Amino acid sequence: MVESSFKRGITIPLSEEFYNIALEGDETKTSDYNSPQKAIFSLFTISTSILTIISFTGLFHGIRLLLKNKPKHRFLIDKYLRTYDDIITSVKTKMDFTNYKVIEVQNFKELLNLSVNTGTQIIFYEESQKAVFYVFYNEMIYQYSIFSDPQQ
Repeated sequence: MVESSFKRGITIPLSEEFYNIALEGDETKTSDYNSPQKAIFSLFTISTSILTIISFTGLFHGIRLLLKNKPKHRFLIDKYLRTYDDIITSVKTKMDFTNYKVIEVQNFKELLNLSVNTGTQIIFYEESQKAVFYVFYNEMIYQYSIFSDPQQ
């Protein structure tokens, strides 16, 4: 066994600075933990993280309140208008149905199939208590109604 009399010495200045010293082979690496740049970066990272968490929490609660207060019939109307925007035309005036035979369809999917098969637009009209989707085809009006009061 060979014994070595070689010793390494480290000199640490007496100040308020802290150092991390790692000895690897013949090289000495130091890093300063109290540098002002690292403290500012660390403070910035922590504050940004806290603000992000607060923002997402507020956004989540806001969306939850909006969804909670929206009536169910409004969800359906908005879903249909958003999903089938390319074949639905919204109108502001109510159409006169006196010269047409009106057929009430059971669900929106049937009205959608009729529109796609015949190549006609779906017309959308909304009143205060009722929303009506309808299709004109062969002197008939096929309509699907959504009421704000589910008992109608």
